[in-house]
Parts: sequence; C-alpha cells; structure tokens
Amino acid sequence: MDELKNGAKKMAGEYPWWLGRIWHGMTLGVWWSMLTRHGFRVAPNRVWLAVSVTLVSLGNSLLAVYSGWRCRARLRNVEPHPAPLILMGHPRSGTTLLHELIVTDSRWGYADTYQCFVPSHWLRSRAVVVGWLGRLLPAERPEDGMKVGLHLPQEDEFALMNLGAPSTYEGLAFPRDTPTPWQAIDLEKEDAVLRKRWQDTFVEFLRGLAAVDPRPPVLKSPFHMTRIGLILERFPGARFVHIRRNPYQAIPSMIGLTRKLYETQGFQPLPDDMLGEALQFYREIFEVFDRDQSKLEPGRIHELSYEDLIADPAGEMGRLYAALGLEGFDPGSPALRRRLEEMKSFRPVGRRTPPVEDLDSMDACFGERARRWGYVRPRGAG
Repeated sequence: MDELKNGAKKMAGEYPWWLGRIWHGMTLGVWWSMLTRHGFRVAPNRVWLAVSVTLVSLGNSLLAVYSGWRCRARLRNVEPHPAPLILMGHPRSGTTLLHELIVTDSRWGYADTYQCFVPSHWLRSRAVVVGWLGRLLPAERPEDGMKVGLHLPQEDEFALMNLGAPSTYEGLAFPRDTPTPWQAIDLEKEDAVLRKRWQDTFVEFLRGLAAVDPRPPVLKSPFHMTRIGLILERFPGARFVHIRRNPYQAIPSMIGLTRKLYETQGFQPLPDDMLGEALQFYREIFEVFDRDQSKLEPGRIHELSYEDLIADPAGEMGRLYAALGLEGFDPGSPALRRRLEEMKSFRPVGRRTPPVEDLDSMDACFGERARRWGYVRPRGAG
C-alpha cells in the first residue's frame, strides 16, 4: 500500500509543462483579446514567448476556419450529453488521480489532452497531428515515470480558456496585473455577458465531444468549484464530486507548481508574495463553493478525501458510485487493476516543511476548515 500511495502522489500531478505552452492552443482572436485586456504588458525577456504564441495562433486560426467549415453541418444537430460528471477540488488535491481512475470504466467519456490544448480545430486536425506529434513524445516523464500521451484525460479548463472563455488561469499569463473581470473566480458577481460567454463556450466544447463520443463525459477543473450554478443552468442532470486534501500539503504543492508555470508560461515576472496569493485564492474559491453547494440536491454531489482515495482506491470508487446513484462499478475490472498497478512505479518528490510563520498564515486562512476535515497542523521548519 505504501507503493500505491507513493505512486498516487505523482499520478495526481498535472500534464508536464515542458511538452508545450498553454497559450499555443489559442486562435489569433483569443490571443489578441488577452493581450489587449492586459495592455500588451509583456516583460522584455518574454517577448520571444509572445511572438511564438502569435505565430502559432495564426496557424490555429486557419485550422479553426477549416474545421468550422467542414464540421459545421456535423455539429448542427448534436446535443451535449445532459448528465456530465464534474470533478472539482482545490489545485493539487488529487483531481487528476480521481479522473484517471474513473475513466477506467469504459462507460465514461472524457476530454483528452489534444482536445483540450487545441479545442478550436481538433475535430479535423487530430488524425494528422496526433500521429506526428505522438512520435516526438517520450513514453514517460523522465523525472517520475508518469505516462505521457495526447490521448490521456486532461483538464477542460485549458480548452475553455483557449476558446476564449473567462478563466482564472489568465492570471498565469499576466501575474503582475490587477485581475480583470475576465479572470474573476466568482463569475456570478460579474457582468451577465461574461457568464453567458462561459456557459456558451462550455456547451460548445461538450457538443464537439458528443459528436465523436456519445458517452457521458467526466470533466475536471479546480474552477468548477465556483461554477456549480452556471453548470446547473445548462445541465440540470450534472453530478459533482469534490475531492479535498490536507491543505497544509496542498498549498505548498500548489505554490511549487505555480512557480514552475510562471517561469515557463508567464509573460511577466513572478509575483512577490506567492503564499499570500495562494491563500487569497483558497479563501475565494471555498467562499463560492460553500455558498453554491446548497444548489445541489442530495445524491448530486459526493465528497471524498485524497488521503482516503490513495489508501483504498477501489473502496472509495465504490462509495462514490453508490452516493451518486451510479450503477455497475466493478472493483476488479482489468482496466482499473492495470491503472493501480501502473501507479506503483511513479517516483514521489520530496516534500518541504513550511516555516512556522507560513503555517501561522495558513492557520488564519483555513485552520478551522482543516480541523473540521480532521487534519492537524504540522510542525514548522526551524
């Protein structure tokens, strides 16, 4: 079981940033709109990145026009599946692990990495690009042995952002700027135009998925915690799963990943107070989540912990199915057993103990919630 726990720590990691730039999936119109919102404030040492995104976005725009021309009739009569399963949780809380485990059940569909990174034209470009690009990718990430593949489940937040929907991830691109309404965590407090833009983009992306896969999709994004109401308006049959993790571990992990993303993806220097920004994000995302859970009837949402999931994956999956009224979970399915076996080979990364002053700030933010969940404050580094 220790091997399984160690493997799960890496299974819950995000798709490696060194395989490409998040913004390279945008069309020129979406990219230009983002630049305009931020006054073209690109740091001098990141101009090369902005130029590369601009050049790639031109190609995406041409492919998007071609894809729209060829697929418009095909999509006209397609309706998204009415009952998606929405996975959500604070970043670094195990949503990717949960996603990987659930889709071992072949009755579920999902958005894969290629669909999420180039959502404007994947319907037409996939057959050519995936085969060519797939040969350039390693079978595993060298640092931890995690599987790499354009066919693996991915976070649909990337697709929505690259299609021009409002997204908090825009802050990764321009971390020094004051957040715009476009990247607001709580869209229900923003202009109705922004809310409708997000909903329409979400529906259109799911329409494309349904055109090639009629199965109910399993979707995951940390920001779906703040969009329960927006999703229910268009998909009243949706079910939700919230996975939580010890926040004393999730916050440092999030800061570490965010720092790497800023360094490789951002168009501006790193923010000065990474911890302060992470804690502010934690407060805001849970404030909206706590408010909107009441919109869900019993049997429409299930909560589990990351720690319980890695201790007893099959058992937690069975409880999830039962809580949501889903049938047919097979704890002995070959696909699930293979996935659990693969998890054993992943190599964990060492964890740094935060200093006492950081833990004091964390306590002020989420200490009461952590204790309610059963987590204990660790001893700080001296």
